[in-house]
Amino acid sequence: AFGRYDIESTRLIMRDPGGVYRIDHIINEDDEDIEDTSQGIFGEYIWTYPSGLPAGEYSVELEITDIQGNNFLIDHDPVEMHQWGVSINHRLDRLTEYVAPGETTAIPLQLVHKGDSTKSMEVELEVLTNLGSSWHLEFDSPGGYTLNAGGDILNPILTLTAPDDLTGTPDSIEIRAVAEAEVDSVLQVVDQHILQLDLEKIDVYQPPEVSLWNEEHDVQIANSTRPDDFDQSVPRYVEYNQFTPFLLEIFNTGFDADTFRIDVLRRAKSIIQIYDNDTGERILEDEGDGTFHTAILERHSTQILLLNIKPSSDRDDPDIGEIEIEVISNGNSSLRANVNFTIQRTYGIHAEVSHDCDGSPLGHMRVSLCSPGSGSAVVDLRVRITNSMSGGESANWWRIQNPASLQENIERDPAYGQWQFVILDESGDAVPRVSLGPGDFTEVFVTVTLTSQVVAGNHTVYLRIIDDTTDDDARYFDLPMVFEVEADEPNLEIVQVSPNRQLVPGESYSIQLKVKNQGNGPLTVLLDAEVEQVGWSVDIDGPSGSRLIELEAFEEATFNLDVSVPGSANNGDQIPVVVTATPFDTEQSWPDEYTATTTVTMTVGISSLIDILINEITHPRLSTMVIAVVGILLLFAGIQSKMNRRRWATHLAFLEALGGDDDEGEGASEDSDLPAPVTAVEEEESDDYEDDEIELV
Repeated sequence: AFGRYDIESTRLIMRDPGGVYRIDHIINEDDEDIEDTSQGIFGEYIWTYPSGLPAGEYSVELEITDIQGNNFLIDHDPVEMHQWGVSINHRLDRLTEYVAPGETTAIPLQLVHKGDSTKSMEVELEVLTNLGSSWHLEFDSPGGYTLNAGGDILNPILTLTAPDDLTGTPDSIEIRAVAEAEVDSVLQVVDQHILQLDLEKIDVYQPPEVSLWNEEHDVQIANSTRPDDFDQSVPRYVEYNQFTPFLLEIFNTGFDADTFRIDVLRRAKSIIQIYDNDTGERILEDEGDGTFHTAILERHSTQILLLNIKPSSDRDDPDIGEIEIEVISNGNSSLRANVNFTIQRTYGIHAEVSHDCDGSPLGHMRVSLCSPGSGSAVVDLRVRITNSMSGGESANWWRIQNPASLQENIERDPAYGQWQFVILDESGDAVPRVSLGPGDFTEVFVTVTLTSQVVAGNHTVYLRIIDDTTDDDARYFDLPMVFEVEADEPNLEIVQVSPNRQLVPGESYSIQLKVKNQGNGPLTVLLDAEVEQVGWSVDIDGPSGSRLIELEAFEEATFNLDVSVPGSANNGDQIPVVVTATPFDTEQSWPDEYTATTTVTMTVGISSLIDILINEITHPRLSTMVIAVVGILLLFAGIQSKMNRRRWATHLAFLEALGGDDDEGEGASEDSDLPAPVTAVEEEESDDYEDDEIELV
């Protein structure tokens, strides 16, 4: 066993049946499909065999030599070369061919003799797919084709003429090549091969495919068929008072040849010139329709045009503008394609974000990824500043202006003036300005601290690089930095505005409350109120009379809670009313935890004592009725007690009277002058009356 560093060389060997070396190749790093790494040698070796090879079995070996000079042979499965062999391919290596109503399609084919060089074959081509009687199919040699020896190549052409109605056209077509040859003086089929091609139905004229590239043709900027794959807002730099070149590609997707008209729908006050990139000939605007006319373009072919853009020379015009180009088919003017892109005027200096916290696209940062968690977000990025002048000047000082003090930022959103920006060099020192000569560049590190409340959405803040001079028309560049802030979950709060007050039965009241959206995104809020007490009624009166209200980020709105107090309400009643604010969305529902709730307690108060008594009598509460029953029972008990006392007093007086008569009979002779004991009876009656009064109370 040995590792990669033990391998000195690797040699590929193939011998024909006669032992003649057909391949004797030392594998090296220059081989296109071979990868030589520290782990090993990987890949494949592609060999195009020449004509004249004899039929038979070919041996394949891999010879490895280690650093000590030892050889190791690894055998591969042998390769069989047949006497007879034919292959049919699309000459242009296409997998799809196109057909159009009433049009003719020519399919270029290629026949290859893959067998012994001494053997000739007759090859017949046929279409296996049943296209229908309305189609006309024809090969350029109806009698067949002759391949004289191994390695011979012929280029047949199959012509398809489609009907006007392509209904029922199959999705693919199969073409078979059948080879016949004499074997032992007998003509027989020796090989066959089938080629399958997809068929795509198109109209005679189709919308063109338009794409925009940089001058080097290695960075695509826009494509009409895939507009979402490109960020149209990314600025492309165009130098002030100069023409900046771009490449405009037009691909004719139609079935027939066509010419196209180029119309500049939006030019951002720039001057645009168009040249044929192959010939260098300028294409002028047509005096009739004001568009640029291209030369004729064959089907499925591409024309490359040079697009020169010179930005506005008026310094008061915006530096950033959008360009929109429309390409129209002359064969059918309703078929057209558009590309959009953004240009930014520069003055010998420009800057770009070379690294940020969330990767591509550079300069567009998702704050939630860069700074997860609560509190003020912090975003880090690196900016490359380049002096784009070609020469003629010495190094120049350029000042880096803090975005928080840039008036253009503050005018767009005053909150940007409260963001904190720290700009440092690679040593960690503050860098207020840099010195750059023509073609020089430097990088600075920018840390941005956002405020705690930032509205959801894209926030574009500009970092200005300006010529450090007193000139009123100083050269400058504004670098856009886009901060994408995602919307928070709903966060609502309800606050009572009106003070608590006592409510009178039978009256209606309006209580003012306020709902606050403490989230950073707009919300539709559904307001509601409920009361469980029978006889009470509540309703919500929103700002526009509706229960649904729209709240922007960090916005609040005042609404009224209408309460109707029933006439049966009693003094001192305290009735809870539950008020809710629920996020409302037709596309999604929110859990109950996002619903804000508050309870407003309604207190009934009657100021007049007489009104209180009347209210309690007319609408007695249970407690009032219990007190009344107890009072009545006590009253009856007192009266009954008084009657019982009087009855007992009378009974005692009667007994005493009986006792007095007996005494009188016995002592009449002794004391006949004493009066009857009336006074004693009166005093007892007086005491009994006072006791009865006390009991009654």
